[in-house]
Amino acid sequence: MARYDYIQNNNRFLANMFGVVGLHKYCLEIQRQAEQRKRNMMSAIRKNPANRVTERDKAKNPITWVQRMNQFQSQIHEVINADLILS
Repeated sequence: MARYDYIQNNNRFLANMFGVVGLHKYCLEIQRQAEQRKRNMMSAIRKNPANRVTERDKAKNPITWVQRMNQFQSQIHEVINADLILS
């Protein structure tokens, strides 16, 4: 869990305040929120006409399709890290 590692390494006060069990539960909830947000953001990106990537595009030029999907995931990870993990 990225949030757990971040707190353990960068915020000992918060880690001690939560305790081991409390910190673990808190980080599991953050992880659940991050996964839900990732699904929602990926869906929104793919529905946007400017970012439209179809199965036909995947069949015609798979390398470009993979590059676009990786780009989308990278953008999502940046937002999630800034909003949930490293905040």
